[in-house]
This record gives sequence, structure tokens and C-alpha cells, in this order.
Amino acid sequence: MLAVACRPAGLAPGDLLFQVGEGGMTDAIEASTGGDFSHVGILDDSPFGGVWEAVPGAGVRHVSLRQFLEESALDGDGRPMVTVFRVPSFSWEDVKRRVQALEGRPYDPAFMPGDEAVYCSELVYECYRDSLGAPLFGAVPMRFSGPDGHVLEYWTSHYEKLGLPVPEGKPGTNPNDLSRTPFLVRIPVKF
Repeated sequence: MLAVACRPAGLAPGDLLFQVGEGGMTDAIEASTGGDFSHVGILDDSPFGGVWEAVPGAGVRHVSLRQFLEESALDGDGRPMVTVFRVPSFSWEDVKRRVQALEGRPYDPAFMPGDEAVYCSELVYECYRDSLGAPLFGAVPMRFSGPDGHVLEYWTSHYEKLGLPVPEGKPGTNPNDLSRTPFLVRIPVKF
């Protein structure tokens, strides 16, 4: 169990916590989006650290920083594989208001923006907006294919179970593309 008694020094409300996970959907997300991250959460403003996230089975929820870190894959030293990025210009109060308004929404296993259900990177997309209300992060064509250009078997099976076509190329978001947004600043924190 991790010993996280308070928010580590150097972190600030609104920091984005990009997580490396293991297995199943995690591996498929990483393989099809060309990166190491399969999940992202938003650090809150509590002194002990909490994280807003959207996850299968629970939807949009608020968890302790400890729980978020315990659900991460671990590196060779037993540390959670979480990378922190900061959004340089935004209103935390606006983000907080938006994320609280989405709390309890169901998780979106189809990754389709614009409906009631929400997935992790969509939560970030929806909550970070400029003073005019436009999203700070851009949508990108969603990718469900591997390096060979073919849709990964995991995604084919996943969408067959949902009774939907794989939305290859439809606009959306994912943790890896969010993490590559040029205005983000990496914060060197070890958990």
C-alpha cells in the first residue's frame, strides 16, 4: 500500500495525472494510440489530494490520490507509473464546477463524445475551456488500429459486444494525444 498522506509538494489543483495501466483495454488503448498512457485524471484542490476520473463500472467519480496511484502499473522500483502535466492557463474554479456537474455520469465504453456517458480523456476535454467556453484541448481522429493499419482484435470484439461499428477516424480524445498537447508543462513528481 502506498503511503500518500497528503498531496505531494509541487502538485497543484487541476494538474493532469496520466496513468500507465496493465492488461485488456489498457493494452489496446496504448497500442492503438501510440503511447504509454491508458488513463488520465484531474487532481483536485483538497490538501490530501483527490482525483476526478471516469472509469468503467463507476463512471465519473472522485477518488483519493492514494486509490488512483494504487490502480496504476508499477515501475521496477515499485512506484506508480503516473506522469503529471500542468495546464498553464485555466480557471480552477471553472474546471471544478464542470467536473462536479459531471460527477455520477456513466462511463462511455463506446468512446463517443457528445452523449450522457463520459470516458476519461473526454472528462478532461469537457472540463478545460477558455474564457469563451471553447475547449482548450482539440479533438483528434480516434484510432483503434495497430501499426499495421488494421483494427486491433480487442477493439473489433469490444465493439461487436456493444453492437456498434468501430468508430475509427471519428473525432474524439485519448490520454496519449492529450499528453502531447504542446502547451502542457511536465511536472517532475515521483510518487
